[in-house]
Order: sequence, then C-alpha cells, then structure tokens
Amino acid sequence: MKKSLIALAVLAAAGAASAQSSVTLGGILKEGVGRTSFSGTGTGSNTALIDGSSRMLISGTEDLGGGLAAFFQLDTRFRMDDGTAGATRVNSGNTFVGLRGGWGAFQAGQMDTHYCTSVNDDIAGNGTAIALQASSCGLQGFVNGSGGTGRSIAVTSRSQNTLRYVTPNLAGFTGQVSYSFNPYGSERAVTATTSRGSAAQLGLNYDQGPLAVRFSYYRHTATGGTVATTGDNAATGTAASQRAYTLGAGWDFGVAKVGLTYDRSELRDLTAAASPSVAGVGTAQRSVWILPVTVPLGTGQLIGMYARAGDVKLGVGGTAANTGAKMFSLGYNYPLSKRTSLGVSYTKLDNESAAVYQLYTNNSLGNSGAAAIGAGADQSLVYLGLRHVF
Repeated sequence: MKKSLIALAVLAAAGAASAQSSVTLGGILKEGVGRTSFSGTGTGSNTALIDGSSRMLISGTEDLGGGLAAFFQLDTRFRMDDGTAGATRVNSGNTFVGLRGGWGAFQAGQMDTHYCTSVNDDIAGNGTAIALQASSCGLQGFVNGSGGTGRSIAVTSRSQNTLRYVTPNLAGFTGQVSYSFNPYGSERAVTATTSRGSAAQLGLNYDQGPLAVRFSYYRHTATGGTVATTGDNAATGTAASQRAYTLGAGWDFGVAKVGLTYDRSELRDLTAAASPSVAGVGTAQRSVWILPVTVPLGTGQLIGMYARAGDVKLGVGGTAANTGAKMFSLGYNYPLSKRTSLGVSYTKLDNESAAVYQLYTNNSLGNSGAAAIGAGADQSLVYLGLRHVF
C-alpha cells in the first residue's frame, strides 16, 4: 500500500479558497537470481543477481477547481544489485508535469511513447515478478539487435523532451499524440546552425469488455550533422531517421488472455559502415510477430510469449541474409499478497548467424557482464525473482 502525504496548500491572496493537494511516495523493487547462458557463436554462462528496473516514484496532484487539476511524477530508476542509479539521473524513468480536465490531459517531460504501450505489456508479464529480460522488446525495440552494432528504435520507447496530449475515454477509445524536440538528448543550442532532429508519435487504444486493441506510429527525423555524424548511428546511439508502427489486439477468453502483435520498424538514411550488412543501403526494415498468452493457474498466472523477427530488408533490394531471430519465454507469477509476488521464468533467444539481438535490458542492466555479443550468439535465462510494490 502506498504511503500518502496529504497537505492543504493555503493561497496567500485575501479571500482565496484553499486547494487540496496530495503527494504520494511509492515505487517498485524487483530483484532475482538468474543464470544467463550463451551458445552458438558465443559460449559461457553467468549466475548473478538481476535487477528488474527497480524504481522510486514521487507523484502528486492538486485540485485547481472547476474540474481542472495539476499533476506530476518523478520516476527514479536504480539497480538494487549494485546500487547504481539508472542513467546516472534522478529522473531516468517516466518523469513529467501536466494539467488535466474533462478535455483530456497535457503533460511535458520524459515518457514512454511507443513500445511500452503495446498489448504485449498488458498480457505477457507487465507488472509481474517474472524476468524483465523475457519482454518481447528484446526483438521489437531494435533492428538486428541490441548487441554488437544493432540499432534501437524509438530509444526502445522512452523519449526525452516530450510534449503529450491524451484524450478522455470515449466509449472505450483513448488516444495520445506526442512530440519530442529531440528524443535522444539536449535540444539545439541557441547559436547552433542545425537542429538535433525531432520525433512524433500517435497512439490509439480501444478497451471494451474482453477486447483490447493497441496501435502506435512513430516517426523520428534527424536534421543536420549534429545527429548523424557517423551515418546511421552517432556515438550517442542516435539513429539518423526512423519510421515504425505496431498494431496488436488481445482477447480475454476467461480461461486465457491471448494476443497478437505485428511490428514493422525502419532505419533510414544509412550511409556509413555502422550496422551489419546495411551500410549505404538507404533503408533497413525489420518486421516482428509476437504472440503473448496468460493463463490463470491456481492463485497465480502462467505467462508465455513467442516472438519472431524476420531478416532485415534493404533499401537497395533483397535482404540482409540470416539477420532474423526468434524468442520464447514461459513463466509463472505467484502473488504472496496484493503488493508482493514471486516469479520464475525461462527465456530462450535464438539468433541466426548474422543477427545480434539480446535479451531485453541484458546489456543496459549489466546482467551478462558483456556489453556486446557476437553475431549468431544464442542466449537463455533461468530466473527466480521477487517483486514488491510500496
């Protein structure tokens, strides 16, 4: 149960009424023991504590009257296994401030925009104690992988410098429009002659009875040499230009929730030898199919997911051979209380000989001790974890 701190903000102006505001301290602590193994072109294994993107959340609202409210959230990510801060920033997670009313909500800050709004997160383990590394974003968030020289799409979802409008719920339909002045870092300096590029995202959701539908379109346009000084990927990890969309639907049959998602992502303006088999081809396009399933079992949930990425298609025609991958995970989430749960899961990712996909966050959270993998390296993870919400 979250601990709430309630205070009255007294207005200084004479005769003004008091407006109620609330600030809530909460968060998620998720840690487990996992054994990561590599096979194929890479060998070896590692048993270690694995963090599941633990975070501390400070959020609040203020009633401004007339149906209008101000709200904010400060999301700080950290690793419990070694005490390091996420991205060395206090606001490394979803952090924003905004206004909302009957017309919807406006907010500004750093927010998940694309992949983390998919139907896969609703069905296949979001908010459970199974391994975060089992997420389909290990394939969906990249073009030919996160290891080696693979390239991320939409910053694997969370964009900086973002403005967003969210519609009210209209008979089960909701939507959002997001715009970022630069999703990868600081905006253009006043004296700069070129901009850092911008990104826009459109999301449409439908939730009515057993049916859930999710659609998201993402477009990132880079402008000037300050973004793409080395072709498709500068030292900061900024892709020169991107287009991506994802469409998924899920149905709750009572005895099981089943979903299906299709994702297509493109890297554009590729001019330098920075990605395997796609340098100088203009466009590299990758498609993924994802099938998530959740089955109530006892007091917990049996959670499964299968995903398959096809070979990268090249703008000059043909494909980059053997750049596809497939991923399978199966886990069980057992709630000990409303706030605490245990999870066990097994995840297997098989790369074709020229593919460099990794288990999700395996690199960023330091779980395997290797920042990059060789092409064709297969991976598996056996995981036992504990998740607590406060």
